[in-house]
Amino acid sequence: MKKFMKRVLGIFMCMSIALSVSACGNDGGGIEEKAVNTSAARAAQLADNVFDKFIERDLYELDRDDAEWELSVFDGYNHAAQIGDSGASVWHYTAVYALANRMYAVFGDTAKGNEYKKLVYDLYDELSWYRGTGSFVEFTGTSERTVYGVNRSNRGRNKAGVEGVANVYDDQMWLMREMFESYKLTNDKKFLTEAEYLANYCIAGWDCSLDADGNEYGGILWGPGYQSRHTCSNGPIISPLVWLHEAYKDSDETIEYKYQNELHEIKSETMKKSDYYLMFAKKVYNYTIRYLKKSNDLFYDNKGYNVTTWQPTGVKYTFYTDGKYQPESLTYNSGAPLSGAVDLYRVTGDNAYLEQAKKLAAAAYDYFGDKTFKEGIVRYPTGSITTWFNFVLYRGFADLYNVWQSDASREYVNSFRNLVDYAYDNYYRDGFLPRDLAGGWHVGYEYDDITNVMDASSAAETMALAAQLEAKHQELK
Repeated sequence: MKKFMKRVLGIFMCMSIALSVSACGNDGGGIEEKAVNTSAARAAQLADNVFDKFIERDLYELDRDDAEWELSVFDGYNHAAQIGDSGASVWHYTAVYALANRMYAVFGDTAKGNEYKKLVYDLYDELSWYRGTGSFVEFTGTSERTVYGVNRSNRGRNKAGVEGVANVYDDQMWLMREMFESYKLTNDKKFLTEAEYLANYCIAGWDCSLDADGNEYGGILWGPGYQSRHTCSNGPIISPLVWLHEAYKDSDETIEYKYQNELHEIKSETMKKSDYYLMFAKKVYNYTIRYLKKSNDLFYDNKGYNVTTWQPTGVKYTFYTDGKYQPESLTYNSGAPLSGAVDLYRVTGDNAYLEQAKKLAAAAYDYFGDKTFKEGIVRYPTGSITTWFNFVLYRGFADLYNVWQSDASREYVNSFRNLVDYAYDNYYRDGFLPRDLAGGWHVGYEYDDITNVMDASSAAETMALAAQLEAKHQELK
């Protein structure tokens, strides 16, 4: 039986950051006073708490050669019992991996940064607990692929269930994004290789069957076992596809481009990788904007379609598309396409992408940002399953600011920086910020007794992204 260790950061965390401290204790029941005074140091304090509290320390701190060594991430942290709570899905795990990437990016090749670099590699390696192999009927054929399941294997590494609804494309997309970030940080091509492999798995979920006019239906399904197309299974892959285009822009490497004809036969041609990935980035972006964006520049959650298998060729195809929209708008479903539009603008110079990005950002800020809470503090939604959704929007705002500095874009990024600083100054407690960064702790309410790992990770990433923006842009300091 796995043991759970009670870990307390307290004075140790303040010393490890080695910055000025106003107070680092807890009076036993009150809110801790703020402990550190820069965004980078605050991010380190929050991030180190995530890595300490949400990773099963007794197993992770064994010698790496020990057969019992592993890196297991908890879904939640129980404040009363001071122990981790239940096992994480691959989505939760990816949030911790993303945080390690972000912290390594902030601290670079310093002693502190190298601690995060080790975590990046360990978290990547231990993804094997979510990896498995299965057979999939796709739009361009039937393939055996090794991908990542929703749930952690209980049988061992590389034995996760992945067939049917046991994996979804958006999980692969969030993962490939972080693998690509690891590649950009380390220049280690193993990260690029795996990110590219997952990209092509997701591309096989693109509906290339043709309608009556000979046009592709388009859209990437939520997963191989689903029929609907979601904003979250299209928006998140746009940026990584642009990054793959950039990775191969000076290369003559080629790839086989597969598609369907009107008889659902699979055809193929050879393309340069750089052209192929940019083509698909544009395809997915255009589909997302045309079919999943609302007239108010927010996004539907998903649209239902009907998909069947064409028996003579063993491929999927869409036979009609009068499914219903799921109308809910969520912050991350604005943030991911926003980042994609910015990246397409960045590599193509086409101003249409930038203008669309501006519209998406303005609509999201107006809709999701509650300016009535307190002067200077914008409150973002807390009713979704995780406030990590809000961080994805912040990342979109940051991407936009990096290519378009204006009063409007500055207001967008500052709304998040001011919010997380407000939460830290007023509510920081035992290494945690509350789920409701504006309103504080709602003790007894859901998500306050147990902190979700994605909420904790996104709070730390929000602070870390603020630090990165401050370092890059003088006017934000």
